[in-house]
Amino acid sequence: MGTIPFLLLSCLIATTAALGTQDCTKEAFETAQKAFTDRLDLSSDEYNWKDAEKFARKIFDLYGLGTLSVGGRSAESSFVVVCKAHERLMQALSDADVNWNTCFRQVFMLQNDVDPVNGKVFSGVFNLIRSQCGALFYPIVNNWDSCVSRVYNVSGGASCLKWTPDIQGQQAVCRSTTDSATCLQKAFNDVCGTPESNYIACETISAFFSGLYPLCVDQCKVEKYRGGSS
Repeated sequence: MGTIPFLLLSCLIATTAALGTQDCTKEAFETAQKAFTDRLDLSSDEYNWKDAEKFARKIFDLYGLGTLSVGGRSAESSFVVVCKAHERLMQALSDADVNWNTCFRQVFMLQNDVDPVNGKVFSGVFNLIRSQCGALFYPIVNNWDSCVSRVYNVSGGASCLKWTPDIQGQQAVCRSTTDSATCLQKAFNDVCGTPESNYIACETISAFFSGLYPLCVDQCKVEKYRGGSS
């Protein structure tokens, strides 16, 4: 993928923009979301929190491209471009003195007429992006061309996260969660098959699902892959 300057990496993984003092508002979040989609040259009217599944599918499709050129800029890793867009979103919330944590709480989404399932999936996608552009940034960059982008492309691994939970009962929810997590773990193992890739998969699963249904936690033990053991 080429060398990424250290300062750029440092900026990208510093995704914890200064926390504001105010709770999230619909207006502040929509402004920040537009900053995110503008950086990806997407329409905020078409890709937004009102249709989380469509939003998620687009992000994973961008990952599958491998590289991306936006707004006449030189092509670079599509993952890095998404991280830059995420940084724009975080900065917009910080500039508005908004505590970004409050924007991804289900109660905020419910108060703003977001369907419960839709809100859970949308929160999961942004938890995933925040984790990948934070602690997982270096492992993903180091394994992008050879592994991670291929998981979202040739293996169909992105489909594992195109997940619409059945909210009628916890048993059904956990079954859906476990099936999706197992699917993604298998995609990483089939394409990459390394301890580090298993670690990336595990952390991705944890980020996407744990905030949605924390009782369904048996599908992936992150600690299993720490220290290079599989």
